[in-house]
Amino acid sequence: MSEPAKDPYVAYWAECLSQSFDEHGVSVTPEQLAAIAQDVQSAHEMHGQAFYQPESPLIDEVRHLKEKHARELAEANRIADTWKAEGCRVAGVEPRRAYINNGEVYVSPR
Repeated sequence: MSEPAKDPYVAYWAECLSQSFDEHGVSVTPEQLAAIAQDVQSAHEMHGQAFYQPESPLIDEVRHLKEKHARELAEANRIADTWKAEGCRVAGVEPRRAYINNGEVYVSPR
């Protein structure tokens, strides 16, 4: 028997083919099995080109939701930074000494 395929995908196809060949009484050498498994893997990689399937509409929805979340997060950070700066201005402390936790502005000791 030859050394197992290093590519896990080819190894998967080799195992599938080996079981099928055994079940149907087909005899192949280990070298033939490896070559056929490689061919099946190559065919599998080209499946999308041979049988076009449009991209899932959910991908666009996920992209839209990620962009919306990024905009909302940027706005929330802008509001928090403004609030922090105003709190520091009123308290007369440097903004780098202040932090926000649960909606409250705290000033760290020197």
